[in-house]
Amino acid sequence: MSRLQIQVPDTVNLPGKLRAESGEELSKQEVTAIIIAHHAALRSGQGVLKDRQRNAVTSVRHGNDWFCVKEYRTCGLPDRIKDCLRRTRARRAWNGAIHLHKQGVSSPEPVSQVKKDGKNYFITRFISGAIPLNLLLRKRFSGYLDRTEITAKRMMVKQLGHWLRSIHDLGIYHDDWSSKNILATQHNERWIFHLLDMESVLPRKRLTYRRRVKNLGQISDAPFGITRTDRMRFLIAYAGDDAALTRGDFPAAVITAERLRAKKRTKVWTKSLMRKAKLKRKMENVK
Repeated sequence: MSRLQIQVPDTVNLPGKLRAESGEELSKQEVTAIIIAHHAALRSGQGVLKDRQRNAVTSVRHGNDWFCVKEYRTCGLPDRIKDCLRRTRARRAWNGAIHLHKQGVSSPEPVSQVKKDGKNYFITRFISGAIPLNLLLRKRFSGYLDRTEITAKRMMVKQLGHWLRSIHDLGIYHDDWSSKNILATQHNERWIFHLLDMESVLPRKRLTYRRRVKNLGQISDAPFGITRTDRMRFLIAYAGDDAALTRGDFPAAVITAERLRAKKRTKVWTKSLMRKAKLKRKMENVK
């Protein structure tokens, strides 16, 4: 996947109190230009993949290459305390990316970890043609499907189960294995997946039974495009030849974890709708 040769990070001083830990030879001007392009994208709205309170993600072009820039925003004292105790999220993303690369797990290529004016950035290569799994399920595999799409979906679910099992077999634990954190691309009958949100990769945490169940509950609760039969196919593919994972308590534990997560998500959505309705009433009263 990579032209990038990961090395032990070198720390260099850059203009404007900017520091970068980089896995390849990037000049000060190149790193600065990529960060400037990121903020230009946020202002124009072009190339923005996410823009939320705690982080923003853009795809930007520099020269002939495309990069993905994730900006980590500090939201008050709790985030600052966490960054002091556990390192910054950008630093954890860098460490997680290096760990995945060494283990041979497909994920965006890490380019640089940058700190400028109190903000932290994590830069990776942009994967062209890939789509987050949650959007793929909603846009392509929801509603009526013809025979060709049914076949493609079944192959995708099966290969996803095999891929995720291979990651667990490496002892890798990801704290948020939801469908939004997996990119998917199709090449004829083969599906290729890439793991995102690399600050949630925790190399020091052992993959316990509880964490395995939690991960499978996270990926199984996709709100669109996944049927009960799809979930069973996924678990069978994940289990492989291990009959213990398709019988007894394990499938029931995964289903329970999935339902609890879905219930929590519904509760959050309900509270959000109530807040929006309350704000709307206040605005109408002001008018």
